[in-house]
Parts: sequence; structure tokens; C-alpha cells
Amino acid sequence: MGKPSIFSSNYKRRMRRRRILIALITVCVISAVTATWLLTKNGFKKKMTDIKTDFLTKENERSKQINDESKNKDNLNKKQSEVKTPVQKTPEQKKEEGYELTLANGTKIKVVYEGQGEEKKFKYIVPLESKTQYDISPNGKGAVVFDDKIQRIKYIDISGRVTDITRNQYVSTSGNVVINHDEWLQSKPDYIWCTSPKFIDDNNIAYISQLPWLNKSTKYIWITNIQGSNHVYVQTVNGENVTFNNIDTKGLSTAIDGNIFYLKSTGEVVK
Repeated sequence: MGKPSIFSSNYKRRMRRRRILIALITVCVISAVTATWLLTKNGFKKKMTDIKTDFLTKENERSKQINDESKNKDNLNKKQSEVKTPVQKTPEQKKEEGYELTLANGTKIKVVYEGQGEEKKFKYIVPLESKTQYDISPNGKGAVVFDDKIQRIKYIDISGRVTDITRNQYVSTSGNVVINHDEWLQSKPDYIWCTSPKFIDDNNIAYISQLPWLNKSTKYIWITNIQGSNHVYVQTVNGENVTFNNIDTKGLSTAIDGNIFYLKSTGEVVK
């Protein structure tokens, strides 16, 4: 709408109409802008509200799921705990019957037997890890234990009676040389007076010694009985390395410097 000429006869009237029109247009524009802004604001707010509501709904569902899983797990654990597990009884360790023996170095061992009365037999010594040399007779009625600190052989019968069967003196065949066990070992502690006792049969025991020589490293075999009343020197074999093995039908298996021999209770040695 153009501006009317000032020289027009209806100038004032047209200007008034012009101002009214401009005002109306302005009001309409402002109203339209305001309405658009309000609509946009409400739509954004609604959208944000919807997003927040959706987020909270999902979080609530997730929290409920976690709680349900936790409850299920607790219920399962509770049920499992309510199930009575059979109590497993630890089997009672059978008391080992035997005869105790204290060695010179303070070590305590027990010669264990099984059975009662006439059926009683020796089986082994405890503690099982003990390095003490010992042997059980073929019939299980006797045992020998070697006390290495003082080099003494002790025989134990099935009733528990202990007999020291060590040779206490060595007397030469001529009778001119008499060596006492305790005195000689006191002066020569590394000397082998006796060691490694082993049963040949139920009544006879073999052992290793440096006797009858006093200044040689050679080892010899001696035989004594379970009373220790007689000691017999086996003259036919000797060596630097002598060890006893198991009893065979031929006799007590004996390794001498790598060769195997069989020793009988009579002192006879066979290959």
C-alpha cells in the first residue's frame, strides 16, 4: 500500500486507515510468531518428556529384570542350602599296635604288628619315613633293629622282649688280641663294627663288619643267632661293597662288588 499524497483531499482519512492496517498486520505477525514459538516449544518439551519417560520405563524394566534374576538366584541358593548333604564320616584311623623303641640318638620308633595271639606278626616300623635299618624274620615272629649311632643290633621277639645281640668283644683266634666294642668305637668312630643286619632264616641273622681286621676298609660277613650267643665269620667272601638283598630259595641274596652270591645260615656261600 503506497503512502497517500499530502496534497490529497482525503489524506488524513487514508493515513488513519494505513496506520490501522499496519497495526493489524504487525499484530498478526507477532501473533503468528508467538503461536509458532509456543507450538515449537511445547512440541520439543513433549518430545523430551517422551524420551525421558521412555528412558525411565526401560530402566525400570531393566531394574525389575535384575531384581527378578537376583531373587531367583537367592531362591536357588536357599533351596540348595536346604538340601541335606550327607555327612561323610572320616574313617577312623586304625591304631597301630606295636612295641616302642628309643634309639641312642633319641629317635623313637615302633615295631608294628598285626593280629592277636598265635596269629600276631611283625609288619614294619613307624614312622615309615624313618631311615632306621631293620628287618622282619620270614615267619614275622621276630625283628632286628640297627642302632647306628652306637652300632648295636637289637632283636625283638613277638612278645616285645628286646635282646641286644651285638658282639661286645672280639678275641683273635690266638687269644692275644682282645678288642672291646665300646672302647674301640670311641677311639675309631668311623670303624664298622657291625651294620645292616638281615635275616637268613627265622633264627639266624647276617651282618656286615670290618672285623676281623682292624686297619682295612674291606667288609666281611658275620652270622649270629637270635640270642646273640654265637658269631661266625664267613671266610669265603669279602669285598669293598657288600649289601644284602632278599631271601631266595638258595639263601640270602648278597651283592659283593657287583657279584651276586647266596648265603646260607650254615655260612655256606653259593652263586
